[in-house]
Amino acid sequence: MKPKTLLCSALLMLFLSTPVAAEKTVGNSVALHPELAHSLNGERLYLSGHVRYRYWGFAVYDVALYTARGVTPHTLYDHPGALVLHYKRALAKEDFSRAAEAILTSHDTELFSRLQPTLAQWDRLLAPVQVGDQYAMFFAPDGTLALTLNGTLKGTVRNEEFKRAYLGIWLGDYSVLGSERLRLFAHLRQSTHNDPSFPQGAS
Repeated sequence: MKPKTLLCSALLMLFLSTPVAAEKTVGNSVALHPELAHSLNGERLYLSGHVRYRYWGFAVYDVALYTARGVTPHTLYDHPGALVLHYKRALAKEDFSRAAEAILTSHDTELFSRLQPTLAQWDRLLAPVQVGDQYAMFFAPDGTLALTLNGTLKGTVRNEEFKRAYLGIWLGDYSVLGSERLRLFAHLRQSTHNDPSFPQGAS
């Protein structure tokens, strides 16, 4: 059997054998309060959009984007915000590191090389997740990216290029969500002179 086939088979068996959280959806909508707000630097953040990420049809996590009022897709990284992942499957710490490396390398090998030191710092903040856990990534205009797990701060890194590249795994044109990522920007005020499909600097 080819290595790629073995990997896919192993992943499939992992998903089949891992407990999954109970569904909390009505149609395609995640059961989140429309004005669920987080606090960052004193600024309140509001739900912009959400989507469920699936792998081979299996629910892996729900991802939601929170922003300040009046933000557009093109000014997203110029304001505080948060990307929140609610896990439907248990994942090992190594799963996050391998996925980020594969996605960022595929997108831009030179960029990945530049970001490796910061990525190593970020990897040290990560921990395994169980069904029902929640990771939140808070980002700030000064390049800070903070990570919390179930509300507990795991740590921060400060690198604007890393912030945009890492969040691009969900928000950029190389997003694992594909075209579904546009649902994360659903409630952002649309720019009148630019294509609103991409956050500035994330494509």
